[in-house]
Amino acid sequence: MKSTIAIIGGGISGLAAAMHLQHAQPEIRTIVLEANATIGGVLRTDRLDGFLVENAADSFLTTPASAVELCRQVGLEEDLIPTNPTFRRTFVVGRGKLLPIPNGFAVMAPTQIFPFMTSKILSLSGKLRAGCELFVPKNASDQDESVESFVCRRFGRELFERLVQPLIGSIYAADTSQLSIRATLPRFTDMEHAHRSLLAAMFKSAKQPGDKQSAGARYGQFASLQSGIGSLINAIEQQLPAGVVRKQSPVQRLTQLEDARWRLLIDGESPGSLDVDGVILAVPAYQAAELLKPIEAEAANELQQVTYSSTAVVTLGYQRSQIAHPLNGFGFVVPLVEDRCILSCSFSSVKFPNRAHDDQVLLRVFVGGE
Repeated sequence: MKSTIAIIGGGISGLAAAMHLQHAQPEIRTIVLEANATIGGVLRTDRLDGFLVENAADSFLTTPASAVELCRQVGLEEDLIPTNPTFRRTFVVGRGKLLPIPNGFAVMAPTQIFPFMTSKILSLSGKLRAGCELFVPKNASDQDESVESFVCRRFGRELFERLVQPLIGSIYAADTSQLSIRATLPRFTDMEHAHRSLLAAMFKSAKQPGDKQSAGARYGQFASLQSGIGSLINAIEQQLPAGVVRKQSPVQRLTQLEDARWRLLIDGESPGSLDVDGVILAVPAYQAAELLKPIEAEAANELQQVTYSSTAVVTLGYQRSQIAHPLNGFGFVVPLVEDRCILSCSFSSVKFPNRAHDDQVLLRVFVGGE
């Protein structure tokens, strides 16, 4: 008799898990249980008045290659598109203006002296304090610290507030005083322990043969799909055998049977119970905690400690003639010290092709966070 694995949650994680099981162990019967009428979670692409609108993520990293490999498995290799190579840079709001982030600025440290020193983002004293990182001793303590603490200790508060906070904040939409440096940017703590100075380590790395593109943001490591991220969800659904995905099937309770199998109590369109040999939880931590509470209280308690930031994407479409800015970049980030109501803005129609007609502009504005 075939073993049965139930995957609770039909977002991208649950669907990817189902694809992996189908390829790695086709003898296993896989069932994906999704509470909603559609799969993919927040990942959805719409076409509106000539604009390609992403409801959530508009791209993914190509390194590691997990997402690219998933696209290949479902026949979307020819639909992969890179970011626009012409405008691979980002701006930051500085005292009410959009200022280009210096070439070679790699998340928290410059790797090229001239662009950094001639930038208008930091004051002279802020630049000099950042340069003093060369003489800052390594952290003697083995304890973790926040991103804010780490950057301020090594480079000074101005560089943190004007560059690092908006860059990291736009990625995690979180309070950088609460973000672990080891969990989010471990390569920088490794650099500190190995070389003491991050600047010295990065200048040395930038001079290595074949490493000219290593400095700055890795814009070339992002990709998307010609018809949007939603096409990946559609392709996965088509690849999975009929009956694998069950929509409108919320799992209300999870119990372990005496024979070590699991019983799922399912509500929705077809209420009932389902006995399976294994369960994969592909749902948010708080939902997983509710399911695990009756059977594994300690794990449930750990999951309840996981916090989430609430963010929203506002998509704006304009005629190109309505925008005065040349849009010669991928977007801009906003420091908290600027006291604005948005986190960042992505110039989507510049970043990827076929997001709008040539005489139109598509912008994605991010709001919320901590």
